[in-house]
Amino acid sequence: MAKNQHRNLTGDALHNPKGFDGASNGTKPVKDGAGALDWITETQLPKALDYVSAQSAPPTEVAGDAYLIDTTGTAYDINTIAWQSGNTIRIAFNGSPDLSAVAADDYFITSGNGNSSNDGTFIITTVNDGSDYIEITNNDRSDATDDEATDAVGTGYYTLAEWDAVSKISHVTFDGSIWSSIIPSEGQSCYDVTLGAIRVFDGTDWSSSLASGGVTGSGTTNYLARWTPSGSVLGNSVVQDDGTQVHVGGTPTSSTMLKVTPVDKYGIYVDSDQNTTLDISAYIADIANTGTGNIEAIYSTSAGSNDASANVSLFHSNGVTAGTQANSYGLYLTAHTAGTAKWGIYQAGANDKNYFAGAMQFDTAAAAVGYVWTATDADGNGDWAASGGGGSSLWSENSGDGIYFNTAGDSVAIGDTATNGISEGGKLYIKGDSALTHALKVDASNDAEAFSVESASTRKTWMYHMEVAGTPGTPRVDINSSAFMKIRGGRLYMYTDTAGSVNGFRAINQSGHMTLDLYSNSGTKIWQMGSNTGYPNFDNTGKDFTFGDTSTIGARVGIKGDGTTSGTSSLKTTDSGGTTTFEVLDNGTVKSTGQIGSSAGATPNTETPSGTTETIDWDNGNYQILDLESASGNVTLTLSNPVAGFAYFIEIRQDSTTPLDVIFPSTVKFAGETAPYTLDVSTGANAVDAVSLAWNGSEYIASFSQNHG
Repeated sequence: MAKNQHRNLTGDALHNPKGFDGASNGTKPVKDGAGALDWITETQLPKALDYVSAQSAPPTEVAGDAYLIDTTGTAYDINTIAWQSGNTIRIAFNGSPDLSAVAADDYFITSGNGNSSNDGTFIITTVNDGSDYIEITNNDRSDATDDEATDAVGTGYYTLAEWDAVSKISHVTFDGSIWSSIIPSEGQSCYDVTLGAIRVFDGTDWSSSLASGGVTGSGTTNYLARWTPSGSVLGNSVVQDDGTQVHVGGTPTSSTMLKVTPVDKYGIYVDSDQNTTLDISAYIADIANTGTGNIEAIYSTSAGSNDASANVSLFHSNGVTAGTQANSYGLYLTAHTAGTAKWGIYQAGANDKNYFAGAMQFDTAAAAVGYVWTATDADGNGDWAASGGGGSSLWSENSGDGIYFNTAGDSVAIGDTATNGISEGGKLYIKGDSALTHALKVDASNDAEAFSVESASTRKTWMYHMEVAGTPGTPRVDINSSAFMKIRGGRLYMYTDTAGSVNGFRAINQSGHMTLDLYSNSGTKIWQMGSNTGYPNFDNTGKDFTFGDTSTIGARVGIKGDGTTSGTSSLKTTDSGGTTTFEVLDNGTVKSTGQIGSSAGATPNTETPSGTTETIDWDNGNYQILDLESASGNVTLTLSNPVAGFAYFIEIRQDSTTPLDVIFPSTVKFAGETAPYTLDVSTGANAVDAVSLAWNGSEYIASFSQNHG
């Protein structure tokens, strides 16, 4: 056998294997099917520890670590790309994405934009989660030329700074300082240590060789996995299991062992059609509690929000629809003995209703005093009363008694006992028969009627005796057959309705005429309202009719207006023709067969024109003040409602800045002047002039004086 002469050669003297000189980089030798030496390209990358997202922090950072970057993580739909200044570009997003996890110095990788200068990997400088945008540094841009318009076509995603801007679907390695990556070629493979399988890059993603045809997919911690409808991709189910609690749908709640959030209409649905001798149920076993918390096998805090046409119930049973079952229970509760409070069903809401669409039966061997209870219907007449069961009841429905309450021998009956009572519209409805019998009757201890409402068409109400006691034995109100009404040591208040159209108190005789008499202590009639005329008549012979305490301050009559100073009457008298004979106005003016001037102490009426005209109404008082301060120019007067034979007075106050004049109507005659006359008011600031007038029925006789201050 020939000796191996190569072993003594130095490395630089060795030649390549046969055919190796023409091989490509990254190839390895293989003996082909014919036994010849061949060279093939290496398609398997170094093994990776796991398949992770570049939007999560690296699992470890040990020199030599390798990972595959998957395609999971948030993708962002770009709305606009706009240059700001320098190399700063703002990227705004559609859909209000959550940018709270994105930070400055992270990387943003975009693709598919209208302008290629906006594609690439960039460093994020600013994040604004409230306004849904980020800002990046793009050294290829320094103006707005390549901005992208609203609803731009590009998309992007971010990579944490810890990954040193690695891209999705990359094969990454850590050299002790930074992460480096390559984008694999289609067909290249890598061994996934965590998965324990080969992953092959298909040009878009890494697929696993675990399932037939390749298995892909990803999941979230604590979520149970499920196959997608295609059967080749794994993803999240709606079930979460953190090792302590299980949640089906919705958001986990730390206080619950099992939380079910329904997608359709059933939170928990038990559906069984089994041939079995065992019970079929949703079963809750004994719950042991060593603390002070309540044990609630089924607990509901709310019926939720529903359409008005929907029905809401905690328990619902359609009952037994077929077969010969002995019993069917919509809700079955067995008795318990422990504890002092023992309720089969307990309703805490005082204002809620317990509703039974069909018959409700209470059946027990012993009466429960204070509860609604009936005995067994032994005679089968359907009344469930003591007469049928031989027991006692607090409530019964009986054909002879209407609705009957029994409380230790005393009874209250509601309704016509011959035809049963009537309950109507949520009200207590009491109806008698057509005969003149009582629809409502209250008897005294001797069976005498104390209060009675007759059921006949007369609809009379009789009150035979009513007493509101004051001191013991002394009645405040006593109404009986001997004394119609007595009021002792108290007051009697009588009110009308809010509209004031109904009598607070009214007395009529048998003919329907109003009548009311008041007598003095001696028995003399001092007030009478006639039975026919309806007019009141005061009769106190030989004495004055007074108001007030005449022994101290004398008699007074107080009449007060509404306080609006609108000039309406507080007190007014008229003659038979309707002409006012005396009138006191709400503003204090007093008139007698016309105007008599302002009453003592009343303030003269003031007119303050804002333009160039003003009307003085003598019904507002004989003394008028015309203040020109707010007028815009010379003021033309109109005088209204004069009374023949009356004198009037006008006090004119000049403007404080611009002197103004007053133009009187042609009915005002000044001595030596031609009407209409323009009065040259004193020009001094705030000067006061006076005009006196007397109305003779057709014109005013006028005079004036100036400079009163």
